[in-house]
Amino acid sequence: MIKLLILCEMIEQVDRGNISLDYNYTYKIEDKVGGAGIIQFMEPGTIISYDNLALYMIKHSDNIATNVLIDILGKDNINQKSKELGLKSTQLNRKMMTKGTENFISSEDIEVILKGILYKTVGSSEMCDKAMYYLLENTDYDGIARGLPNGTQFAHKTGSLVGIRHDGGIVFIDNKYIITVLTKDFINEDDANYLMGNISSIVYEIMTTEPQPETDTSDAPESDTSDGPKIDTSDEAGVDTSDGSKIDTSDAPESDTSDGPKIDTSDVPITGKSNYSKYSMISIILFLSLLI
Repeated sequence: MIKLLILCEMIEQVDRGNISLDYNYTYKIEDKVGGAGIIQFMEPGTIISYDNLALYMIKHSDNIATNVLIDILGKDNINQKSKELGLKSTQLNRKMMTKGTENFISSEDIEVILKGILYKTVGSSEMCDKAMYYLLENTDYDGIARGLPNGTQFAHKTGSLVGIRHDGGIVFIDNKYIITVLTKDFINEDDANYLMGNISSIVYEIMTTEPQPETDTSDAPESDTSDGPKIDTSDEAGVDTSDGSKIDTSDAPESDTSDGPKIDTSDVPITGKSNYSKYSMISIILFLSLLI
């Protein structure tokens, strides 16, 4: 998800004229790292435009493209952009697939970045449109996207490390909204993906359900029971009837359900799509923002 911050700095440097999307980078074997991405499978010497470096960084979460852009833009400039945007928890500390202090970002900071791109406050209209195109091209549909109906536009970025799975973006419906789900401490990544999909599905249903109007009962006459019969229950043993006789319920048998059928829910999956790992405890941060 730190790649969103890198994208913001790239927007600024293109707008300033420091770089151009038409500039080219030549892939070198020493730049090769593993993890996510498609450049690692290209032949050394392949020429890639800066435009495609940014696209691959967002669309495929390409680690090589990200590292090359860090070198081009400058790590200090990227972290300065975090301060300029008012981000409180976002810091680029290392390149992708290298050892060192982890990179950090928060759900609130993700919202700031996504809003900045949507409302074109982080750069020119042209560059923000380009950034939105990159986000819409994201090919990772395993998280939040799986809970959205087919054809729903979702401009988003995902992020994964061992035991960590994040996803956040803008859902484009009539009541468009930002949804970010950050997870960690899972055993199986599929568990996190299915959980994010379920959360996404529930949120989508809420956001697309028309609120029911409240019934106005202010003019409705009140029921007058002042002259109605009264039931005297002062005697604990029974109910006082109109002829003075009493129905004694003190010895009434209780309903016995001890031998009735029992439903064992111990193996029922939390989702219809995945039976969550028995020993997996997933930590979740869910962030929602309604966009007007």
